[in-house]
Amino acid sequence: MNTRLHKPSEKPAAALAEAAHVAAVAARIAGELYRASQIARRLALVAQNSRTMALRVGEQAAGLDVLSEYFADLSRDTIRLSGEVNLLATRIAGTSVAYWRVLRYLQALEESPRWNDGPGFQAFAGQELNRAAAGAQEQQLHFSEARKVLARRLDELDTYMRSARTLAVNFRLEATKTGTHEAVLRNLAADLDGLSAQIGEHAQRSIVLLQEMRSFDAVA
Repeated sequence: MNTRLHKPSEKPAAALAEAAHVAAVAARIAGELYRASQIARRLALVAQNSRTMALRVGEQAAGLDVLSEYFADLSRDTIRLSGEVNLLATRIAGTSVAYWRVLRYLQALEESPRWNDGPGFQAFAGQELNRAAAGAQEQQLHFSEARKVLARRLDELDTYMRSARTLAVNFRLEATKTGTHEAVLRNLAADLDGLSAQIGEHAQRSIVLLQEMRSFDAVA
């Protein structure tokens, strides 16, 4: 008698495709945030250069000194946050791969010709099905939590970059008060704005990718 009582999915092929999709999207997000972290390092360098220039100009650039220091803090936070997001995306990719492997194992058990071998194999396979299904549920929980945290971190990074671009405008306005140093400082302001915009683009693309990432909760 066939005693198969638990199936991981009515559509195992769809579940496997879903897990593969999640892994691919998470890997793309990780790539976006790796590039964002590299740009954030350049942003930190520009912030340091702008502070050096502000100190050289003196009292005329008091406002620029404050803005430069804030940019330096912001770039450090961006590097940290980008690293966290990259790690979360990598973890989601790993979770989805683990989930995919569990599904493959369950599928192999479900399709095994040995179900007709008798109660011995049926008992073993039934235990394995339940154990693997429990593992799949655990991976789903890990995925769900990591996805929520990733969404919050991406929103935080996007907010950082919006603030950074506003600060770059203020930096450019302050630069007009520095006389002969204005051209150099305006160029630095343009660099701060441009780099912040690039990081923001990576954050926005990651947010869109995350929204497209179909949860595999629905196919387990």
